[in-house]
Amino acid sequence: MVHVKKCPCKLGRGKPTTEFYKDGKPQKYCYGWMDGMTDEPFEICKNCKDWVYGEQCEIDFEEARRLEVTG
Repeated sequence: MVHVKKCPCKLGRGKPTTEFYKDGKPQKYCYGWMDGMTDEPFEICKNCKDWVYGEQCEIDFEEARRLEVTG
């Protein structure tokens, strides 16, 4: 789900991805941008709440699973 209204990266948001659905609504995250020299994501992307491989995505997914099981 989009937590960050304005992307902190100068390049703007990376490619969006839908990771799961919560109450029938797609939860979108950002793939971010890669450093061409190291093929690693930029630090600013790794620290962003909307980054697909970050902690926030996992937290949101677990919350959606809990709601689905108890709902």
